[in-house]
Amino acid sequence: MYGVKDVINHLQVKPGLMMADAELAHEARQALQRNLTVPDTRIEISVEDGEIVLEGNVDWHFQKEAAEKAVQDLAGVKSVSNRIVVSASARAGVVRTKIEEALRRRADLDPRRIAVLTHNGTVELRGNVRSWAEKDEAAAVARAAPGVTEVENKIVVVP
Repeated sequence: MYGVKDVINHLQVKPGLMMADAELAHEARQALQRNLTVPDTRIEISVEDGEIVLEGNVDWHFQKEAAEKAVQDLAGVKSVSNRIVVSASARAGVVRTKIEEALRRRADLDPRRIAVLTHNGTVELRGNVRSWAEKDEAAAVARAAPGVTEVENKIVVVP
């Protein structure tokens, strides 16, 4: 229309938020260091093509979750693989007692309706509650106990 027959455009479009893996690993390390609930010296970080892998061990389940949350929203992160292990350091009977005591302190839960079984750091919750919120709360209480590495929530909601 204006006398131009061919336009050759040699543009290369790159996402603006992408960064080199080494830089992303550095940012992830700083994010862990800023989070006071994460024992950052016990966590290894590796990054490949924007995918972060967290490895190491922590004493509490909330620390594992906090580590993942600290890095998941960094610019350039495609995915996070959380391979952090929660170390089981307490005896099963002690863990069960602590969870049962914590359930009794919760006004919104009836601890008589929940059975707590423990073995090698794994807690299994059984019984029934009146709502999904109560089921989730019971699992959160169990995850917060010392030495818990995994929670199997087999509680049934019975309104």
